[in-house]
Amino acid sequence: MALLNYPVPDLEVTLQEVGRVLQLILGPEKYTQYKDALCQQKEVLQDVHHRFAAAASGRDNWVTEQFKNRLLSCPCPLPTSTAMPAVLLPSRAERGSGQLKRAAALLWAAAKLHSEPWLLEGDGATERTQQSEVFAASRLPGKTEDQLKVYPDSLHAIVLCTGGIFPIQILHRPSPGSPLSPLPFLDIYSQVQEMASQPAAGPDQDPTPICSLSALQRQAWSALREQILQQGGTAAESLGLMESAVLAVCLEDCCPPADLAETLNAVRLGGGDGQCLRYYDKVVNLVVFKNSTAGMVFEHCALDGMVAGLVAESVWHLSESLNLDPCQPHGQTTASPAAKNISSSPLKPLNFPLKAITMPAPAALGLALQATHPIITFEFFSYPDIFTTLRGHRGLFDAWITFSLQLALKQTLGDSAAGLILVTPTHMRHYKHGRCDPTYSFSTQTRQLVEALMSCASEKKDSPQFTKELFSLFHLAFLEHKRLIKITKSGDGVGPHIAALRWGLSEENPVKAFLEPFGSPSIYLTGKDLMEGVECAVGNVYARDQLAVTYLGRRDRVRMLLNGKGSFAKLLKHLQESLKDSLNMVMLLALRYAIAGQMGALECLLQEEEVRVNGKECQTDSNVNSSQNSNFTLLIHGGAGEDILLNQKVIDVVEFSLQTALSLGAQELAGRGSSLDAVQKCVAALEDCFLFNAGKGSVFNRDGKQEMEATIVDGTGMNAGSVACVRNVKNPVKAARQVMEKSGHTLLTGEGAEEFLEGLDMKEKPVEAKYFHTHLRWKEREVMCSSGNASKNNHPQTVGAVALDCWGNLAAATSTAPLQFCPTYPGYISSVNGPSASPEKLREMQTKITQCKPPHSWKSPQDHAALAMKSQWYRNLFQIQNTLFHETVEYFHNICRYAYALTPLTTDTISSPMGLGSDSEPVYVNVMGQNVYLADSMQFVLEYFLRFQEDLPGTYYVSPSFRGEDPDATHLNQFYHVECELLGDMDAAIKVAEGYVAHITRALLKMHSSIILNSAGTLSHVEGLLKKLDNQAPLPQVTLEQAITMMPSEDCFEWVQDGQPQFGRKLTRKGERVLIKKYGSAVWLTEMDHLGVPFYQAYVDGSGKQKAKAADLLLGLGETIGLGERHSTSEMVQEALRHHAVPEDSYKWYLDMRQIAPLLTSGWGMGTERYLCWLLKHDDVRDMHIIPRMKAKKFMP
Repeated sequence: MALLNYPVPDLEVTLQEVGRVLQLILGPEKYTQYKDALCQQKEVLQDVHHRFAAAASGRDNWVTEQFKNRLLSCPCPLPTSTAMPAVLLPSRAERGSGQLKRAAALLWAAAKLHSEPWLLEGDGATERTQQSEVFAASRLPGKTEDQLKVYPDSLHAIVLCTGGIFPIQILHRPSPGSPLSPLPFLDIYSQVQEMASQPAAGPDQDPTPICSLSALQRQAWSALREQILQQGGTAAESLGLMESAVLAVCLEDCCPPADLAETLNAVRLGGGDGQCLRYYDKVVNLVVFKNSTAGMVFEHCALDGMVAGLVAESVWHLSESLNLDPCQPHGQTTASPAAKNISSSPLKPLNFPLKAITMPAPAALGLALQATHPIITFEFFSYPDIFTTLRGHRGLFDAWITFSLQLALKQTLGDSAAGLILVTPTHMRHYKHGRCDPTYSFSTQTRQLVEALMSCASEKKDSPQFTKELFSLFHLAFLEHKRLIKITKSGDGVGPHIAALRWGLSEENPVKAFLEPFGSPSIYLTGKDLMEGVECAVGNVYARDQLAVTYLGRRDRVRMLLNGKGSFAKLLKHLQESLKDSLNMVMLLALRYAIAGQMGALECLLQEEEVRVNGKECQTDSNVNSSQNSNFTLLIHGGAGEDILLNQKVIDVVEFSLQTALSLGAQELAGRGSSLDAVQKCVAALEDCFLFNAGKGSVFNRDGKQEMEATIVDGTGMNAGSVACVRNVKNPVKAARQVMEKSGHTLLTGEGAEEFLEGLDMKEKPVEAKYFHTHLRWKEREVMCSSGNASKNNHPQTVGAVALDCWGNLAAATSTAPLQFCPTYPGYISSVNGPSASPEKLREMQTKITQCKPPHSWKSPQDHAALAMKSQWYRNLFQIQNTLFHETVEYFHNICRYAYALTPLTTDTISSPMGLGSDSEPVYVNVMGQNVYLADSMQFVLEYFLRFQEDLPGTYYVSPSFRGEDPDATHLNQFYHVECELLGDMDAAIKVAEGYVAHITRALLKMHSSIILNSAGTLSHVEGLLKKLDNQAPLPQVTLEQAITMMPSEDCFEWVQDGQPQFGRKLTRKGERVLIKKYGSAVWLTEMDHLGVPFYQAYVDGSGKQKAKAADLLLGLGETIGLGERHSTSEMVQEALRHHAVPEDSYKWYLDMRQIAPLLTSGWGMGTERYLCWLLKHDDVRDMHIIPRMKAKKFMP
């Protein structure tokens, strides 16, 4: 299809958009002044527009002409104006000799892409002008305007290194008029090797002078270039070879900086020795550092960032596709047909005798290369399937980033953020020679959304409460966001038209002042939702006060880059922290929106009605009015797997998805629809959501395939239909209904079922296997395969719905994927294994149904005291806590012979001070005029009392401890702590801890087995742990380093300090539970990174003070016992305090204690609430307090 010319814009459309933007960024008074000026100057504007329209009419693309002319007329040095750097991903393969081999591979890739341009984007209907001016093109300096010149017959690249500038052939033309072809890799590599063996460059071969000249102000470089050309000779000839090269390759004699942002500057400006190895006139400079890190620098006048990214990504992928023979000696090559076209004469560096040229002062040469602007980069991680879901909803990924940036700007700048113009470059490549036009990506709707999110953030919530109002605001902001982009893509040309009007108005015209901010917008945001070959890239800020934000999506992360100038340079760090928070907050909202779209429920959720899910009121839809009924019953369930439920945020999204499916069914039933239609709608919606084990979220079987099953039952008609082992059916539940209503069978399987569906008149289009592929399920399969327990089915869950409509009709439906690893035989249908009819199994099932569950009355502090007295849960808890206390005393007093320590509740010496390794917030109080802390642990006091009696084996206590962080499912502000300190090393402490767990577990099972069974639904976990402990074999121990290698995903561990690897790593709650599951119940995690634990833990010998003699017993919710060996001398403690940046003042007595009585001791502490959660198979420690004490809540008594 032929591309269209870029249309001539409409003045009224442009002024309407100008008015919209100015109304948002100007105060009412200023905006009124603009409207008055516009009214007065309307005829002048029309005259300017008519003259412009006459000049633009009939041209292929007046916008691109205007844009390129402006860039080519810009006199600024290229390194700090139009040079666009990018860092490529590391090579996946070992390239043998490192730098040279990678440079040759990238050269071959560039040659192949240049000779086969369709590899970049296929044959899609987009402009190819930019791509045609990437390779074999140079920006030649001019007196008033530069020239972009293409050299179509070029066969060589230039390689710049400390040995000089070498022309290297990378292409050949087999015969005159035939198409270009890349030379074989080994032919290119042999030339690179030969070049690298050359001696250091002499004065006339030094690449620095000529490269530095290309970095000058353009008119200055133009004048010097003219001198070189006029004098002719070797220098002019060498310059001609440089200008006509396909690309420039810069081999740095140093490694890049450790910081990625600094690496970007190094790619753009050169290495750290001050030597310039960039030929900026070349449209493409390929940079390879000594350690093989590679990057590219593009000249913006030839191409936009989007195409530059595509080129960089394609070059990386092509270089990775090379199948290099590791057995091939590096110094040899196999003769190729093209080799005869390579000159047999030895490679020589180009000569640049510039003595007769009036060179600028050294300071002027280095000035452009010293002008760097601060760049900050960070990565935002999440589940790959979340990013896939966002990308699957057109425009949503971009909206997520845009809204997050606007929220972060508001949080960082306050009200002044409202005066900033935010621009998103929008590609216009569907027009001839199309480049990018600006979209002004902010609106009244986004401002309202940001205000609502600010309100959520001010309440210090980890994530906003996703109310109907917030959901609606997001919907409206997203619709407006898409509308603005659509208007830009339609070719209205507002941004370029504003520029043309601005240039056509006189300086005195009052309207021009209002149009000036459009020429240098405060912020521009650009990026791509998925780019696998590029590590990071950023554009230069060209205005005096400007912020450039770039995002590059990867499978499981987004790389964010902030580049600031002027006032923005000072705000980058603050903005970075705000942006991290806002990306997380807005992503959770955008994900819900995407899931609702995936499930076909957006319209539903944007209407009103409240229903109850698991006893909680939630916003949903029924569009209930006086003509509709509410006389119906609807129940649904959704099995999302066990591993996915280890993260509270994920649990919240799963519950939202269930609410969404429920809303669809409720809407159907409220409109007097049938129960059969309602259950189908609910189950089909759950099949469309990647979170559940049905349809899109189905698990993989042994062969790495998905085979799905579904059943639907019509209770009124006493009819049913089922399908099984289907692989290409998007909604198996719909297929099951077709079997029920349009076949004479009840069950169809496999290819027969799919053949039946293909023969129907109203058939649904089959989907490919990749539709069902989710990263989550694939990782589950990999973990299962690697665990050596491939026969175990750990995902028997289903989705389903049961409904009773207003007519009294009952219907049900269910859908699932197969057993991951069938223990019996292939072809086994259904992973729904119902209980056998044995009395034991039926009793177990009945126990689960009638389990004693907590009332969650702590959520209502004013009612909790009365409700708790009537709750069987709290009555049972009272008995268990009583036994736990007395059996603790029994174990330590009578078995271990430890002494009980009466400890105070306040202290000046907290055990988790606010230094490196602190994992909690202390609770600061004023008691009788003294500023102290409520004890987070009295471990120090136990160490103190251990020195009060000769040969005392240990001390212990049971007492409340206090932490200041927000309470959640695994953290409390006040909890009951069992702690002990004993003589001996860490192994001795582990033995005592395991003995204690065995003792109290045995006692509680003996005295309260019925309570445990009624609450947990089983005793198997208790009996299983006791069996392990009674065998006298220690529980398994895994070091942190070993554990990290076992983790199925990167959200299972994190940095101790966000974004600062030097402080080490730690497991997340999810990682802890993955480890618990792998080892069956309980496991010790040992040798944590020392800056991830408190200072008082001893160093592991030989670890260079990197690892701690510490261990966590992982049980139930995660860490249940924290244990460690102490430093034995005061000198070691002092050293650790300095290591962790903790002041010594409050710990002087702790140092003195060791000088008076040095001892080798170890100790541990157990939060009783977490232990009881394991015992009762519960998931929330907040239900383990009869009398709670929680932050910002008042409880009685």
